[in-house]
Amino acid sequence: MAQVKRKQYEDDAVALYDVEFAPGPLGIQFETGFYGHHALVKGLVRGSQASRLLQSENHAIQAHAIQTGHVLVAVNGVDVTADSFPDVMRSIRSAAHPRVLRFLDPSVLSLDQFHHDPAQELVNRYTLFVSVAAHELSCGSDEYGFAKDDKYILKHRQQLRHQREKPARYKHEKQWLELLQENGGFDGLQVSLHESSEDESTHVRELLQPLVVGGIPSAYRPAMWLLLANVATYKARFPLDYYQSLLHREDHRGSTVDDIEKDVGRTYPEHTFFQAERGKVELTNVLLAYAMHRREIGYCQSMNFIVGILVLFLPEEDAFWLLAVLLDKFLPWENYSRSMVGAQVDQIVFKRLVKLQAPALSAMLETHGIDIELVSLQWFLCVFLCTLPLETALRVWDLLLFYGQEVVFDAALCVLQLGEQDIMGVASHAELFQRVRELGTELHDADAFAEFVHAFMQNERKAPTGPLDQLVAKVTRFLDKSAAPAVAPSPKLYTFDDIEQWRLEARPQVEANEREMQRFRETCAE
Repeated sequence: MAQVKRKQYEDDAVALYDVEFAPGPLGIQFETGFYGHHALVKGLVRGSQASRLLQSENHAIQAHAIQTGHVLVAVNGVDVTADSFPDVMRSIRSAAHPRVLRFLDPSVLSLDQFHHDPAQELVNRYTLFVSVAAHELSCGSDEYGFAKDDKYILKHRQQLRHQREKPARYKHEKQWLELLQENGGFDGLQVSLHESSEDESTHVRELLQPLVVGGIPSAYRPAMWLLLANVATYKARFPLDYYQSLLHREDHRGSTVDDIEKDVGRTYPEHTFFQAERGKVELTNVLLAYAMHRREIGYCQSMNFIVGILVLFLPEEDAFWLLAVLLDKFLPWENYSRSMVGAQVDQIVFKRLVKLQAPALSAMLETHGIDIELVSLQWFLCVFLCTLPLETALRVWDLLLFYGQEVVFDAALCVLQLGEQDIMGVASHAELFQRVRELGTELHDADAFAEFVHAFMQNERKAPTGPLDQLVAKVTRFLDKSAAPAVAPSPKLYTFDDIEQWRLEARPQVEANEREMQRFRETCAE
């Protein structure tokens, strides 16, 4: 089914919007202008993907989704406004799935204005999935449709205003558009990054690095995640109907199904997508299919939150393949096994890193008998989705898929560094406990946090130096309380090789403890 992926606003009117289509007929009738240029919407086929958008319960989507006279301006991020009508039709037919078509409402933003500066589309932008962000925020939800309390929404709206006032943000998103246009869209980037020479791949990564650190635009994020993870190459190892064959297997009916069904109802119940049957079905399908795909892992709690975000942003089957690559390459699969040996090992390693990077904080927590694992285990298993504001968490995911699993450790330590000053100043055990539990929840400035993490990864110091810089930083903190503090990350005192070595050192004791627990369980069962 088609999904509205993005709305563009100019003076609160929708100028451009992206619609993602599932495989199959679109249901759009196109016509061309007098000179044979451009593809204009002539009408919609009743009952088609496109027409079902008009049946949405969200009246804002009904009012703006695929209207007669709207102009098709891009296919999968590639500008088609200069193409002839037949070429545009060929682009639609040959586009890789999921197909994302971008439409322009000429009554809001003329085609001439759009041609004059394609980055105009980035002005006054709100991002959404299925629901219009401005409408959702007024109803107590963030821009992705998650219901939030008033305190969260207030800070989140402040940050959205802060983002829209950043000229650099518009320039950054224009650079993304130019990169895609210059490299043949997502398909061209796939070839350059994963199917070309080492020199070509390195060159493309150098182009991508500052853009990924600056944030993948929401409209491009689903396709870029699939591309960065090289899902296409992984998927090519299996039959075309592999995912569907997993869903039709009968040998997965058992405790795994029961466990998944229990957790599906607890997965993002604040989001309308998961309140509806479709969201629950897609979430269940992906989790069941993965349990069949990797029987040695099966299903583990916290996978449901990861998959929930994937099916919210991606078609169901793409979500499955990205999950498979994530647990093969980016997240240690043993973290999600029934014994969770990998997760236990990583927590031992992380505590060692906390003692190394933040010795005073580590000592204070130890003195008060507070184990950082109280919060950090969830950070690692859910990759911050259940802790950081969602856009901030998604920026961590951008970095994870570009740099690899070390990012999870780096980001976790950065959350601690940014909260250390508040924690060290508390007066009571109860207050300390509460501050630790709230770590990361106030980091609404996704740009600031991503830059902080990257600076830490690169051992860079970016503290204000001159008097003017310090004054600007002070005013910024006063005006925007939700921004991450303007402090420099501490020098990074470890490498990923250290993490791997410490994992090896911690594993024997964890495995011995697990064997002892298994013997105890068997004794109790007799």
